[in-house]
Amino acid sequence: MIEESRNAYSAGDYCDLVITCRGDVYNVHKVIVCPRAEFFAKAVKFGGKEAHDNVIDLPADDPHAVKLLIQYLYEADYNPPVSAPALKDDVNVNSQAPEHSCPHRHCARIVCRHHLCGLTCVSNCRGFRCSKCPKPSPTNVSGPPEQLLTHSKMYELGDRYGVAGLKKLAQEKFKIACQHFWDDPAFPSAADHAFTTTVDQDKGLRDVVRKTIYDHIALVKKPEVQAFLAEAGLGIGILVDKMEELGWP
Repeated sequence: MIEESRNAYSAGDYCDLVITCRGDVYNVHKVIVCPRAEFFAKAVKFGGKEAHDNVIDLPADDPHAVKLLIQYLYEADYNPPVSAPALKDDVNVNSQAPEHSCPHRHCARIVCRHHLCGLTCVSNCRGFRCSKCPKPSPTNVSGPPEQLLTHSKMYELGDRYGVAGLKKLAQEKFKIACQHFWDDPAFPSAADHAFTTTVDQDKGLRDVVRKTIYDHIALVKKPEVQAFLAEAGLGIGILVDKMEELGWP
């Protein structure tokens, strides 16, 4: 189905809808884009001028992001691609009884099916890898660190135009990019965009940003990250969580 959609867009035959954005023009098919984007479906069905002229203009959006939106609607993906499944969390909590426990006393937290650990443990459980557990598949990330902002913009478009699959994909790509580019100057601006373009209840990207800073607490030394934390109101919460993890009173 994806290959057929891609071929239909490439051929340009039987297009019956035009999407424009600041001079960019996309001739698309209603039968493809409308079922996949709630906004376009409503514009065609209930819109006034849009329904009559079969032209939908998106003047407020980033032209590059709209280009990637069209790509997603036809291919179920957008550039840059990710070649392998996302990395799993370092700590894999498993409810199965462990085969042996952490060597430190007073530990009660299961970090994998082979080990226990807890907040009172003198060693840091985060980042722990069990030699007996399968290692996660490596993720090959192509493209520059600036893709962090691209993924945040795609998440925004997915939410604005009712493309649930795009939101989920953008969140996953954003998460993977954060794992690779957390120390790059592109991270704070992407984090700020993620927070300023989503409502408080939408945790998709917000939780990724919070976890990235939590896992790489040295980021708080950077002035641009400090400014972001102050504006987003995250600093105290992350600090308290980190203190609790380390067992500080």
